[in-house]
Amino acid sequence: MFGSNPNFLLKNKAKVKRSKKMLHKINGTAFGICEIKFTFDFVIDSSTISPGFPGQKGIKGDLGPEGPPGKSIRGGQGRPGPKGTRGEHGQRGLDGRDGVPGEPGLDGVPGRAGTDGKDGTNGIDGRKGERGKDGKDGIPGNVGPSGPRGPKGEKGLAGPQGRKGPSGKDGLNGTPGTCLYCMKRNESSPYDYWLPPQIPISSSNSKKIRPIIIREEDNLRIQCAATGYPKPTIVWEREDGRPIDWGKWKDNSKVGQSINITKINRVHMGTYICIADNAIPPVAEYKFKVEVHFKPTLRIRHKWDQAIQADFGAKITFKCESEGFPEPVLYWERADGVVIPNDSIKYRIESHTLDSYIFNTSLTINNVNQYDYGEYYCVGKNLHGIEKILFRLGTRGQWTRPFPGDGDKPVVSGETPPVLSYEDVCPPPEACPFCPTPKDLKCKDTSLSLKDLTGGKELEILPIENATYPELENRTQDCEVSVIGKPVFHNHLDMDHGAWLRDAIQQDNVTIEKIWLTKDTETNNLYEFKNRIDYRKNVPSRNQPYKLLCPFKGNAHIVYNANFYYFCADGPKIIRYDLKTERVAATRILDNINATQYLYTTQYNVIDFNADDNGLWIIHATPDSNYTIVSKINETTLETTNSFNISIHHHKVGEMFIVCGVLYAVDSATVRYTKIRFALDLYSKKLLDKELNFVNPFNSTTTIGYNHNKNELYTWNLGNQFTY
Repeated sequence: MFGSNPNFLLKNKAKVKRSKKMLHKINGTAFGICEIKFTFDFVIDSSTISPGFPGQKGIKGDLGPEGPPGKSIRGGQGRPGPKGTRGEHGQRGLDGRDGVPGEPGLDGVPGRAGTDGKDGTNGIDGRKGERGKDGKDGIPGNVGPSGPRGPKGEKGLAGPQGRKGPSGKDGLNGTPGTCLYCMKRNESSPYDYWLPPQIPISSSNSKKIRPIIIREEDNLRIQCAATGYPKPTIVWEREDGRPIDWGKWKDNSKVGQSINITKINRVHMGTYICIADNAIPPVAEYKFKVEVHFKPTLRIRHKWDQAIQADFGAKITFKCESEGFPEPVLYWERADGVVIPNDSIKYRIESHTLDSYIFNTSLTINNVNQYDYGEYYCVGKNLHGIEKILFRLGTRGQWTRPFPGDGDKPVVSGETPPVLSYEDVCPPPEACPFCPTPKDLKCKDTSLSLKDLTGGKELEILPIENATYPELENRTQDCEVSVIGKPVFHNHLDMDHGAWLRDAIQQDNVTIEKIWLTKDTETNNLYEFKNRIDYRKNVPSRNQPYKLLCPFKGNAHIVYNANFYYFCADGPKIIRYDLKTERVAATRILDNINATQYLYTTQYNVIDFNADDNGLWIIHATPDSNYTIVSKINETTLETTNSFNISIHHHKVGEMFIVCGVLYAVDSATVRYTKIRFALDLYSKKLLDKELNFVNPFNSTTTIGYNHNKNELYTWNLGNQFTY
């Protein structure tokens, strides 16, 4: 033991005894404690001792006595034993529950088509069957279309006298006869013939007064020639009894064959009567109606009414007076250009006619709040221009005086030309040596008769070539238009052929207020606005307009039941564009139409879409004539369900529209004051006796549409949008 360490040195000789108790373990198990004693003898030199060679292995000692039993101490867990042999198969377990069905697999690829089979052999003829029983009589079929008119037959025998018909309408007055007086001075003198006065132009137009239309500050001369013996004297008077204004002076009447008005003024507007008298009764007379056209002039009676100061919760009223002819459209707007509506509790607008060319309007604001303070404009607009005048609403004490100047003086916006004297400008009038018909009276009659529309023939409703349709189903509502109100202005855009549309089918409270707009310069776009306020501000409700793959043609389209119906410019077809899916939902090619045959006197539209409470209609020309086809179509498939070929010349009317299944035609779209005389009930195929007044405010109406939900007509007139 010590020999293994060469550096170990012992300096002294000694006997060392060691005793040690040892714990014997075999395979981790303690069996006992034994005490072993060792005795060592060392002789150590003082010098360094090098290790010797190892000795031989000693003899194994004897087995010692058995020690006392040790304490039972549980050892730690041993290592896992080796893997045992595989056991026998156990018994079969019970069946498990059914699993959740997996998702269906994808459809397989269709296999290739097989080859055609061989033709089979003919079968054996069957036996002849027994004769069947006679069937029951079938239901009579529908009446077929009328055949061509046969040749005229021979005159038959006179039938029995029919019942007395209703009394006819009074005819026109006949031409008045001429009263001739015969006088003889003495027996030898010849007879003298005395004739009462006559005005030739009054014989055929005694009840019609043709207006003479003239612009303000132009010169006007009216001539009136009368015949009779002795020569009649001609006197001019105003029908309303007012004096004739000559500028420096005024006359109750004027004598002479002509009347001259220099630099005509609005005060000269009225009816002038030419009276011819030669003391032989009756007196002859003729009326001339003079209409002076001029741009609107706006007036505030007192300057202090131009600026009003009010507290919160107060009610104020602005008053505005207008002069203009034709009658201007009057409306109110805020400083930001938003037109103020007249159908709310907040605002109330009233308008009145004071004279033939003088009108007034007022704006009442209820329950004033902080948003109402600011500037307002009274706006007057007619065919000759537009004029505005400013009003202000402020808090109490905001101004010491409304505006500089005296508060009781009027405020005027627009021109008011002075009344000039004729002698200051023009030479004396020339005498009329003969009796011509004045050129100014040769006005075109804009009214239409049924014979004008049918070319002098009877009205016919003809069958459609190569097509048969059933009768119309019962209408939803039986009604007629009895009166058309004045036009109400809503907005203006600088284009002649736009269209503004509203859906008559109420989807929800939001959709019913929406407005759609088309522009003649953007035929692939349809704009949508949330309501009238956003429409007037030109604020669309969508970032991008609806994009139409096929551009529209014309401006007589329609929005109906959340679909946009229009005529496609790429071919003779109509399209239904779904506004919800923003896709074309249906297309139909029209085979009975000529895409170059335009409707009405405006000649801008090929197809005129209309809708009433009975459904969707289209109006177009026949392909080879000027007759008019009116068809009722299915709103989903666009297929025709009923159709009528009506023998009216559509080029002689201004516009058409349909209300409650009745087709109405406007006489003119370019004359301010016109009529609606043609009304055909498409259900009963009967004409209605109508004579309705209609106004074209700017003499250029290009489309008229009816909305049965609002019970209004929507028009586009020289960029101005109106409802009636």
